[in-house]
Amino acid sequence: MFSLDDLFFVGIALDLAGAAILAMGLLASATTISELGRPTVGRLSEGTVVERIESRADAEIGITVLGFGFLFQGLGYLLELAGEPVKSGHDRLIAALVMGGVAIGAVLILRRFIRPRRIARLRDRVDHS
Repeated sequence: MFSLDDLFFVGIALDLAGAAILAMGLLASATTISELGRPTVGRLSEGTVVERIESRADAEIGITVLGFGFLFQGLGYLLELAGEPVKSGHDRLIAALVMGGVAIGAVLILRRFIRPRRIARLRDRVDHS
């Protein structure tokens, strides 16, 4: 019933949880960012607030992509457990490399469109906090 291979899926779950905890440091709330930018002694400058907003946008995108990556890994593992045949060979290696390259390219293209919109929304939330 239990196999050491099952630890693979547990590892993915732990990786996802660890990444989320790690990202919490980058994911400051709009209120926190707004408070950091107020002109009081010991607070951050406007440039630092903009940097925090951009960091949060990147962190949100990164966590989302990471989540999808773990989802795909978990799905592949579950399909293998369900009895789907696993093929191997040079053609499979080339296909995997091509699919990986396409996935990375898609993420980079999507980031170019999503990031500016997310930054604008975060700036609006910070301005109204």
